[in-house]
Amino acid sequence: MRILRILSVTLAAAAMAACSEGATAPTGTASVRVIYTSSTAGTASLRVGTAATLTPLALFDTTVVVQVAPGAVQFRVYGGADTTATVRANLTLTVREGERYTIVVRGNLPAAPAAQTLATTVVQTINFRFPASTGQPNVGTGVTPLPANAAALRVIHAAGNVNGAGTPNAVWGFVYPQGSARPATALVPNASATTPPTDFTYLSAGTYTVDLATSSAATVIRATTDVTLGAGDIRTVIVGDAATLPGARFLVLNDR
Repeated sequence: MRILRILSVTLAAAAMAACSEGATAPTGTASVRVIYTSSTAGTASLRVGTAATLTPLALFDTTVVVQVAPGAVQFRVYGGADTTATVRANLTLTVREGERYTIVVRGNLPAAPAAQTLATTVVQTINFRFPASTGQPNVGTGVTPLPANAAALRVIHAAGNVNGAGTPNAVWGFVYPQGSARPATALVPNASATTPPTDFTYLSAGTYTVDLATSSAATVIRATTDVTLGAGDIRTVIVGDAATLPGARFLVLNDR
């Protein structure tokens, strides 16, 4: 089963507050983090519920975290600095008390309004469940402990233009121990920006290299990063567009 999954959604209102990455939501609320991955220079801003004030969205800005009441909450992304601008992404997310969610806003937002396109992916980041391939049962809604000395990692492709061609591009994500040879098989094969997230992969504690390639043969590496995992760590690597294309950049989220 997936901890990170695309959710379908419905409507309502919310209250804003700060929250650190990896922290649980205060009693009576859910925590929602918004990450903007577009590489283009157009201005984007976030409105939560009926809030009068809009929050600016910067590339890979991880400080936009809000606490909201359980239920249906509307999130709108404007292609501008105020509510007179066009809404470029609009979703209503139904959240549960004590849980954490991340909204990944992806796509191109150039200055020309007719060309502005944004899309959203919602991932849930609190209730870890065993990947189906392990054969382990899922237990209730609590946090399921990882096996002894294990960590969990997954990669989400949210880049809108990684190859600089003006359209979303498929990528292959390779994960392997730092200093080792790149494996022949990608952990994330032939993924597009609209591909649903895959299950977490169990790994031993250590440092791993993540390569983003343009083919299964890893002929062109668009970006690379290293991720250090301790026993019990759960990490999500989000891939977004680099400030200068072609290319990509990574954001590593602490899911627990």
